[in-house]
Formats: sequence, structure tokens, C-alpha cells
Amino acid sequence: MGESGGGPVRRAEGAPFVSRSAELALLDAALKHMGAGGPAVVEVAGEAGIGKSRLLAEFGALARRRGAAVLRGRATEYERHSPFGPFTDAFADADSRMLKVFPALREVPPPVRGTGGPDGPWRGDRFGLHRATAHALRGIRGARLVVVLDDLHWADPASLELVDHLVRHPVPAPFLLVVAHRDRQAPVALSAALSRRADTGAVTRVALGPLSERACVEELAPDLPVPRAAEMYAASEGNPLYFLALLQAHRPPRLPGTSGFPAGGRPPPRTAPRPRAAATRRWTAVPCPRAVTAR
Repeated sequence: MGESGGGPVRRAEGAPFVSRSAELALLDAALKHMGAGGPAVVEVAGEAGIGKSRLLAEFGALARRRGAAVLRGRATEYERHSPFGPFTDAFADADSRMLKVFPALREVPPPVRGTGGPDGPWRGDRFGLHRATAHALRGIRGARLVVVLDDLHWADPASLELVDHLVRHPVPAPFLLVVAHRDRQAPVALSAALSRRADTGAVTRVALGPLSERACVEELAPDLPVPRAAEMYAASEGNPLYFLALLQAHRPPRLPGTSGFPAGGRPPPRTAPRPRAAATRRWTAVPCPRAVTAR
């Protein structure tokens, strides 16, 4: 474990998790104080590719290590017509073992859990459905539950209304709702709901900005000469997804079961000479980073 940008570096699957210790600490603080006067909702915001989903994955792993249960769902661009899409995606992972720990989840209305249609006592009464959902979540006792909803810039209207209700009426239970979205694409209703309660402490906002040049150059590209890695950083503007895309395009294809580095599995010294013409060809072949599709 090293240090980068003032925070710990951990290597999970793929690239290391770098330079987000402050943001992870905010989420951890919300976890520690959930149901005890802490924020009821955490908002994670930033541009496409900035690392929101990666931060949520790291937080989910941290929450589980601390004994909390975590349900994760996400909205998708092509399913905005499906009511409560991210909620039903999250509750789909509530298996029989989790329901034994959280029997109150059985009382969450079927349309929200994705186990039934709109028929029932809430038919035509969406506000009653919101109240019933909040009432069920208030029944959580003992163990802690975290529900993480990603990509809410693509959320359906029903989900946005339910998030708004849970923001305006915080659940007095060991329950934490974490929502993530792209800043510039967030629906007005979502931004308004979250900003209204941020001043009261009910919502904690975690804004993700670009990574530092040190984090990208030293931690994500330790095998490249510093000037070359710095050029990639400048082109990516500190966006980790774009930086990694440039890095992948620059490196030769790796063989299965290898580290991607030269023989011996270690990165070459930063002063190792490179044929100038070959390096130029690799660099000019790198696609424009903004053309990369990102979440």
C-alpha cells in the first residue's frame, strides 16, 4: 500500500484505486453515523469517466467489511420507461438470507422491489407508495443497510420521485441511501431535491474532480517515461477513464497471464531509451480521449 495525492493506493481488479481517500472518508463517516444523526443520503457527482462507479465499488467493499449489508442498483439509458428501475435492480439482490436479517424489506411495496405490478393499495396513489416505502425502511433494526443507486442521470421519473421523498423525509433507521450521477446530465428534479437538503445536513455531497498529475503519472503509469505519461495526463485532463484509455492504446497488447510489462514482470526504468520513431507511431495512433464511451 502506497500513498498518492495524499491518500492510500489499493490495487483491486484492474487499475489501482488512487487519490480518492478524502472522498472515501466522507462516505465512511456517513456509514459510521447512519441512523444516529448523520446524513440520510450521500450524493456522488462528477463528469463521465471521473471514477464515480469505482468509488462506489470501493465504498461497498468497505461497508461490508464494517458489517453493513449493501444493495447496488443502477439506472440505464434505455430503460427510462421502467418505473423504479434502479430500485428494483438493487432489491433484486435481497435474497432469503438478507430478508431474514432485514424482514422489513418484505414490506417494501412490490412495484419498488420489482416483484409485482402497479396493482394493489397504491394503484394510482404514488405518494402513498412513497410513504409505504419509507415506512418499511423505518422498520430496519439492528443491522445496517446501504442502498447504492448509480447513474441516476438516466433514472426514470418514478425513481426520481421516490428519491425526492426519501430526501425530504429521512428514514430514522440504520439505513443509508447513496446516489450517483453525472453533474451536467442530472435531471432538474434530482438536482433540486438534493441541493435543498444539503444545507440541513440531511444530504452529504461528494464531488469528484480530476485526478492529480502525480496520481496518474506515478501510480497509473509507473512503467512509462515521465514526459510521455505527462503528455497523456494533459490530453486526458485528469479524467482517469480517458487516461487509462490512452495508456492502453499506448502499450503493446498483453498476453494472457502476463503482467503487461517486459520480461521479468517489472516496469522498465523510466530512463530506458525508446526508439523515437516507434514511440511517435504509438502516440499518433492513440484515439481522441473524448471519443471514449464512459459511465
